[in-house]
Amino acid sequence: MKNHLKEISLGIVPVVILITILQFSILHVEIETYIKFLLSNIFVIFGISMFLFGVNIAFVPVGEDIGSALMEMGKMWVTLVFGFFIGFAVTLPEPAVQTLVLQITRLDESLSNYVILLVTAFGVGIFVLISFLRFYLKIKFKYLITIGYAIVFILLFLAPPEFQSMAFDVGAVTTGSLTVPFMMALGIGMAAVMARDGEVQSSFGTLALASIGPIIAILLLGVVTSWF
Repeated sequence: MKNHLKEISLGIVPVVILITILQFSILHVEIETYIKFLLSNIFVIFGISMFLFGVNIAFVPVGEDIGSALMEMGKMWVTLVFGFFIGFAVTLPEPAVQTLVLQITRLDESLSNYVILLVTAFGVGIFVLISFLRFYLKIKFKYLITIGYAIVFILLFLAPPEFQSMAFDVGAVTTGSLTVPFMMALGIGMAAVMARDGEVQSSFGTLALASIGPIIAILLLGVVTSWF
């Protein structure tokens, strides 16, 4: 817990110092707003520290155990279904995703935050499923990532401009503080079982593929909405 407090503080304090300098030199926002900003940073430091502490003592070990258990079970369809639903479920409460979706709907009220959130989670779920399929079919990562981004580039020419930048921002925030440790732990658990069986398979790549899913999903949403 102490390490998390130190790490988060080192990230937050420079921002507070910078905002403070700007406040008394350029910005000059209301003093009440500035005080709220200072107080909120205290909650941010303690809140994120407790969050990361909980993730490390619970999410990571459980993720590794689940990943190992799924591979030892030997039923591919169970692993793939689980991969989709866990990718979908972990994305929904992701703080960074929630924040970005809220900002998007504030800028464009014609977009539904529920639709964007569900489409994003669906995209992550599908590509986590594909990532897990890679362990069974021994598909090389370079082929999947190349095909994935080829689809992205094609959709970029078809989707409306406002959806193009939005899609990449959404793809970036899906690999946040909740998704990263759990997905990595799942991959490590699955790769560990394959290593015991004499098959070398890297646990890395799941997050990269998972981040492509929402990009494609949002671009497809843009293409569909432009037709109607």
